Amino acid sequence: GKGVRAWRTKFLGEGGIDAGGLYRELIYCLCKELQSQQLPLFILCPNGREQIGQNRDKWVPNPSSTSPLYLAMYEFLGKLMGLAIRTLSLLNLDLPSIVWKALIGAEIEVQDVIDIDRLSFKLIENMRSMEPRTVECPAGFPVAKLKFNAGLRLTEAVPDLVLKKGMRIIAIQGVSVATKEDAEAKLEAISTSGPWSVTFAGRVTPEQFNMAFCDTKFVIVGSDQKERELVPGGRRRALQWETRGEFCDHIVAYRKSEFKQQCAAMRRGLACVVPYALLSLFTWNELEAQVCGRSQMNVDLLQKMTKYNGCSPSDRHIQYFWQIMRNRFDEFEKAKFLKFVWGRARLPVRAADFQTHFTINQLNASARNPDAFMPIGHTCFFSVDMPAYTNLDIMHKRLLYAITHCEAIDADYGPRSIQAVQDEDSDDD
Repeated sequence: GKGVRAWRTKFLGEGGIDAGGLYRELIYCLCKELQSQQLPLFILCPNGREQIGQNRDKWVPNPSSTSPLYLAMYEFLGKLMGLAIRTLSLLNLDLPSIVWKALIGAEIEVQDVIDIDRLSFKLIENMRSMEPRTVECPAGFPVAKLKFNAGLRLTEAVPDLVLKKGMRIIAIQGVSVATKEDAEAKLEAISTSGPWSVTFAGRVTPEQFNMAFCDTKFVIVGSDQKERELVPGGRRRALQWETRGEFCDHIVAYRKSEFKQQCAAMRRGLACVVPYALLSLFTWNELEAQVCGRSQMNVDLLQKMTKYNGCSPSDRHIQYFWQIMRNRFDEFEKAKFLKFVWGRARLPVRAADFQTHFTINQLNASARNPDAFMPIGHTCFFSVDMPAYTNLDIMHKRLLYAITHCEAIDADYGPRSIQAVQDEDSDDD
């Protein structure tokens, strides 16, 4: 159920008592460690490694991690994902669509691969741009717009058909043409009452292609930067003009299935908590939201789910606080603040998914000189004790220091509260 914990947490060397905050902190640390070089389960996606394209902050399963031990770890992560759905204890994971789609059994598309590995498809695009291109001309398109010289090269661009100056005509209506006179005769015979086609030469000849790719074999460098054969004996098979299509198809197929083993293990673990039949009801976006929440904080939702103790929404320092959350903190700092007060980096998606309201308490001890005090976060109770700072800049400075440097959970509430937690029998917060 909502808020139930799978275990109680004790941090060695720290005085925190687990009323939920330490549990959430541990989940946060587990996810942070998963998405680092400390464990071999996930690696930064190629776009992130090369700093190109979108999703540079996304992590993908390590294709090299295929041992029974590692697959068991992926399966356990799948169980944690199921636990996150059932208990609303969100995981701060940054995984791309290619992983989430595999978890629900959806088809992986080329765009999912481009979203994490732009360079692989840049090679395919460049290779395919070398091939002859056939352009379908719509009915009524005037043939006079195709102006070309004796070498059959266009002397003017044709923006309507996205044709560039210099492109060379090699066929009209599927019939090869060798001279300008031949091409003009073919165009005169065309009836523009219906669609017609013209084919242009590729950027290179087959001989030039074979020379350029003479050292390229049927191998690929994976996301883990290890070389793998695309076909049996691929390291001995040279790429030729005649096999360029096959080569491109194998690259696409490999990229689509690169993380198949690891995602299958996570899916098995997830199905231990959420049955396969129910997983198919999710879209990949919905599954990500259920497991991880939204990566961008909904400040309006947080404000809606906030209660005030000893202060009110109209107080000047409370208005300062919401100005900072909206206008001064970036998404990283908002996540750090949420971790400071709740032990997690992401908000639930809906108000109904909140286990408790966020509470802003007045820090009465700071009444005489509030600017000298720091805010105090209580991760177990999703609350913060806030001094009544006298101006916006001071509050911003104090909050930024607290969320950046005060991460240890060490007896962050009084002895009376500690005793109350120790006396409870329930795992609920």
